[in-house]
Amino acid sequence: FYRALGAPARDTIVVLHGGPGHTSAYIAGDLAPLASRYTLLLYDQRGAGRSTLVADSAALTAERFADDVE
Repeated sequence: FYRALGAPARDTIVVLHGGPGHTSAYIAGDLAPLASRYTLLLYDQRGAGRSTLVADSAALTAERFADDVE
């Protein structure tokens, strides 16, 4: 799951939430002022928040999290 805040801008900030188990919602309000100058891309990492639940915990690896960001 992801959402974008702000108008289309030249620069985009990809926001990674903390964890485990947190969502992007807890930090969105604090970063909202940046949306006047940047596009903010907030997403819930795999297995967290509104993203798809993971049936196999082997899918929760740093490599897969990095692939998701790419």
